Amino acid sequence: MQTFKWFGKVLSKQLKQLRLVILSDLHYGNPYCSEKHFLRTVDWIAGMEDCRVLLNGDLCEAATRTSVGDIYEQIVSPKAQKKQVVKWLLPIKDKILGMTTGNHERRIAQESSEDISEYIAEKLEVPYRAEGMLYKLSFGDN
Repeated sequence: MQTFKWFGKVLSKQLKQLRLVILSDLHYGNPYCSEKHFLRTVDWIAGMEDCRVLLNGDLCEAATRTSVGDIYEQIVSPKAQKKQVVKWLLPIKDKILGMTTGNHERRIAQESSEDISEYIAEKLEVPYRAEGMLYKLSFGDN
C-alpha cells in the first residue's frame, strides 16, 4: 500500500502575487533542444522575485539503445545531460519547489536502475517524487 504524501512551502507574507513556472520537456541531449531559450527562461525566472518553479520531467533526452529516440543522435551522453541540467538550474535552485520525472528519464531508470531525475533533485536539494506530487503553497496573507 502506497502512503499518501504531500509537499508544501510557506513563502513570504510580503509576496502579494505568485508566478508559477512549470519547466519540462527540455530534452537536453536532443540535437533540436534549444539551450538558448531554456537559459533565457532561467534568467527571466532568476530576475523575478515572485516566481517559483516546478520541474516536471523530460529535462534530459536520455535515449537508450532500446528507446524510440536515437542514442547516436544525442549530442552528449545521459550522464553529461544530467550534470549540465543541474549546472543550468543552479542559479534558480532556491526558487524550485519540487520535481517529478518524465518518460525520458524513466527509461534510463528501467534499463539501469539509475534515476536521473532523482540525481538532479538531490543536487539541487529540492523535493522529489517520481510519480507526481501534491503541493500546497501559502504566501501573502494566506
